[in-house]
Amino acid sequence: MESIKNIIFRHVTDADFYNMYKPKGSEEKGGGQSYIDFPTKGVSVDDWGIFFNQVNNVKKGTVTNGPSWDTKVQSVGIEGVQNLRVYQRRKQTICVANQKLNSSRSNRVVSWHPSHGFPQPVDNTHSSQCPKGLTIYFASTYEGNIWAGWFINDGVADLPTNSQNLELFGDLLSQEYERGRSALLSFNEGELFLDAANMELPFIINNGEAYNVEHDDEDLSKQESDKLFDEDLTSFDGTQQEDKEVLLKLKARNVKLVNVLKKLYEHKCQITGEQFVFQKKNGINYTEAHHLIPLGLGGADNPRNLVVLSPMLHKMLHYADVDEINLDKISIDEEGNGYLDIGINDMNYTIWWHPEHARFFV
Repeated sequence: MESIKNIIFRHVTDADFYNMYKPKGSEEKGGGQSYIDFPTKGVSVDDWGIFFNQVNNVKKGTVTNGPSWDTKVQSVGIEGVQNLRVYQRRKQTICVANQKLNSSRSNRVVSWHPSHGFPQPVDNTHSSQCPKGLTIYFASTYEGNIWAGWFINDGVADLPTNSQNLELFGDLLSQEYERGRSALLSFNEGELFLDAANMELPFIINNGEAYNVEHDDEDLSKQESDKLFDEDLTSFDGTQQEDKEVLLKLKARNVKLVNVLKKLYEHKCQITGEQFVFQKKNGINYTEAHHLIPLGLGGADNPRNLVVLSPMLHKMLHYADVDEINLDKISIDEEGNGYLDIGINDMNYTIWWHPEHARFFV
């Protein structure tokens, strides 16, 4: 298990995907693309320098248009190490060299090769067959190694983590998904681990316990649990949590607030009650906290932006066709309960707020 220091990712475009597989002779000077680009607009030359800093056995050089790095790369879920060159091909791009298939010089990143399950087009003569959400990435670790992998985030496939409810990583990689987007993500040591044997779910938060997201009640000591139970929402003033700023802002999740809200709603969904929840081994219903405005899009980690949902409704709000949720339209009854009608896939639902929660909207 290695602790991840940085991740560089790129959402693959139709043009990228076509060039990876286009048949020889399809264009002038045709053949498959010999490199895979990462635009410097998303990942700058300095970012790459940060990424390679303290990596084992990396050799830095200079080419015509900028720096180069010769390094060893391992592929998640696949045994073996390969030598790889990354260099500045032009001002606008840093590229991974020799990625052309069916060439004597081919050095395609092993995990990005179709023989290991990487997607390939049904018809390589068409330029619009890239799977939605296809993302390639490199991860450097505090142990000084580099790992390569890929995943698909199409709203259906699992994100690359085996921790449930992981929105920290998921928001940054998926909520702002757009083809061609690339970025460098940095993590504090011990926050994100890599499972080198698991190609589909390689990333783990704190050995599988998502402390940066939210604690289940069984993760808390009795003293901590009693303290949380004694707290109420008056201790949460609605101000934003302090951001951890590295190269992107990684929002520190408000763990106490989530637990207080779950207790307030007796571990039931604010939309469907107990209809779509299930009991965990400790007999407590499993629920999830949802940010009405995602953290990755600037949403706050405070009571106005958080609701407690069943896992099914949580996924629906992320991936279904959801009408605009206007919190200004919440109605408060004489007892202080809050209600807001919303539409999901052309069906009507109502979010209910407990009076202690609804008071933040008065």
